[in-house]
Amino acid sequence: MDHKNKRDASDAVCEAPLDPLLCAGVLALIVEDDEDLCALVSQFLSDAGLEVVSVYSAEEAMKVYQERCPSLIVTDLKLPGMSGHELVKAIRSDNPATPILIMSVINSVEQAVALINSGADDYLIKPLDFDALTDRVERALRSIATSRDLQLVETSLQRALEPGNGVIWGTSPVMLRAVAQIPMLARTDAPILVHGESGVGKEIVARAIHYSSRRAGGPMVAISCAAIPEGLWEREFFGHVKGAYSDSGSGGPGVVEAAEGGTLFLDEIGEVPFAMQAKLLRFLQEKEYRRVGDTELRKSDVRIVSATNRDLQAECEAGRFREDLYYRVSVLPLELPPLRERKEDIAQLAMHFLRRYAEEYDKPVVGFSPRALQKLCSHDFPGNIRELENITQQCLARAMYSIIGADDIPVGDPSFTEARPGQAEAVPPAPPTDGPFAESVYASAYSDAKAAVTTDFEIRYVSRLLKKHEGNITRAAEAAGLTRKSLSRIIKRHELGQESGYQPRSGRPVGS
Repeated sequence: MDHKNKRDASDAVCEAPLDPLLCAGVLALIVEDDEDLCALVSQFLSDAGLEVVSVYSAEEAMKVYQERCPSLIVTDLKLPGMSGHELVKAIRSDNPATPILIMSVINSVEQAVALINSGADDYLIKPLDFDALTDRVERALRSIATSRDLQLVETSLQRALEPGNGVIWGTSPVMLRAVAQIPMLARTDAPILVHGESGVGKEIVARAIHYSSRRAGGPMVAISCAAIPEGLWEREFFGHVKGAYSDSGSGGPGVVEAAEGGTLFLDEIGEVPFAMQAKLLRFLQEKEYRRVGDTELRKSDVRIVSATNRDLQAECEAGRFREDLYYRVSVLPLELPPLRERKEDIAQLAMHFLRRYAEEYDKPVVGFSPRALQKLCSHDFPGNIRELENITQQCLARAMYSIIGADDIPVGDPSFTEARPGQAEAVPPAPPTDGPFAESVYASAYSDAKAAVTTDFEIRYVSRLLKKHEGNITRAAEAAGLTRKSLSRIIKRHELGQESGYQPRSGRPVGS
């Protein structure tokens, strides 16, 4: 190893500049036949807080990979025996998500592009610059942390929801940015305000936060502030004692007491009566309360998550919501986007609801035609996910065939039609030719029209590609000029292949 690598490595090892929180619990595998460089890279990552295993050949690396499943792999390309290229290919075929960094001598842009196309996530140029190593490894660690957090959210939601129902977020960047905040929000007990239109999934997010937090073993109590009569608010919230009023019975706890040790979700907090807001504020500040009719002061240990579809700042300015209460409940704000701003998620969400209710209704309906999905995407969904769920149920309940077609969708652009069974399949002509398909495209917003056309093309192209190559994703990707990861992403987005049950609209009638 040259003197520059030794000097840079020595300095880097002393500084160990990586974030310890990102390094915790990460196993890194170093594959390098230069023993000096391998030792320095291993020492650098070990001093930074990672658990490190170092080997000198790809064969040894595969053995470690199979036995211990490392979270991060840093490998040379030129190795004795099995090459680094072959190692990357073998790991990628088993796990497309494991971050892989390649160390190599690179003399041109073409070589760098070839490295990334080989399946690596990033590369490091030899002689090794340890500042660059720090940057690349930190980037990989952040990716690992995000994946780990999202897995935690998914696992937590399975506990939060009824068995078998599951949940799906969608893959749009705007939604993933919102969901990625959930683990961070769950780590603290500070009050959270989830803002979003009706039907965007605010309570599901609240449950995800609860079941991702240290309070997961405690109760999750949800109340609708809009559903409580104004005169009963204090009693419902704090409880009451015997004799507090004429029909008080033997008394009873309120929702605060029911949520002790867990999370209290206040849905539509903007509907809390103004007279009650001062008492709610005091409760949040002091963490103590009295039952109605009682003199005993009770301590409370609950985490408050609130939700609203109103602009609470505007409500404060109008004098309908206390400003001090607003700042108390919105220490950690979270905005959920409406469905019309993430239409690329509609197909995935619709398939999720279709599978759930097809099983519940015992109907062999397996999917939507491309034109049906285009028609769904042309609708703005003012009711958001709740409306999409309702429409999917309607379509499923009335379905006569195994594939739901455009004519079965009760909302959206009516120009999206297709042939009924027994007639020729209505294949839309490609824009810019005139016809119903072109007219509907030109009547839509550019982004919506583009999304509809792209969805139709991707489903048709990839479905035929998979059929031609008998479901072999690697061969199909090579034929299409795509990376395996890119093709897999398209397949997952549209749930294509045998598992999804995708088939042309000319599929069999239900019950046949």
